[in-house]
Amino acid sequence: MSSPTLLNRLTFRQLQVFQAVHQQRSYSRAAEQLGLTQPAVSAQIRQLEQALGQPLFKYAGKTLHVLPTADTLALSTREIFGQLSRLQM
Repeated sequence: MSSPTLLNRLTFRQLQVFQAVHQQRSYSRAAEQLGLTQPAVSAQIRQLEQALGQPLFKYAGKTLHVLPTADTLALSTREIFGQLSRLQM
């Protein structure tokens, strides 16, 4: 049996949450924007990081630092959601 592909390990919701955290640079502000709790946002990011096999963000004190992998993923998620919005015409 083959291992699941990346597409089978992540969800659009995880990508939405990721996109909000990346834009807001804050789990709490992303949670507020999405109408979620901060622990729910944290759990989604943790699951996404597990699916990708690498961290996306790092805290130093109270400051959230965006790692290079997150910037790369942000470009892809913008493209994905842009394509989806064009399909809704």
